Amino acid sequence: MDVVAVVVAVSSEEYCQWEIFNATCRHNQVILITSAFYGRMRVGRCVPYDYYVGCSTDVFDHLASRCSARQHCLVPIPAPELFKVHPCRKDLVAYMDASYQCVAGPFTATVELVVNVLYTIL
Repeated sequence: MDVVAVVVAVSSEEYCQWEIFNATCRHNQVILITSAFYGRMRVGRCVPYDYYVGCSTDVFDHLASRCSARQHCLVPIPAPELFKVHPCRKDLVAYMDASYQCVAGPFTATVELVVNVLYTIL
């Protein structure tokens, strides 16, 4: 089986508390989650001061199962599922750092199969 996919767009951002992770791809493209972490990874837009940073958990499986192989996906921060795995002190604000790609190509298999093949390559 020939599986051809072309990365069309790449996005990597911090999604602060009360923001919405909004992954959207164009027609004939699907989302491929490439990384996702939840916590207080580093000082930045969502955590402006060096106060209890460095705690995080990998939420790739959660975000990939919700968003990959779809054209559009919205996840509020904090989503209840993410708050359950909050790796930091619960009284501290956490955020999500996520990356995704929009992939397109002449798919000769189902979109789910293409995404699974791409995950094994990454």
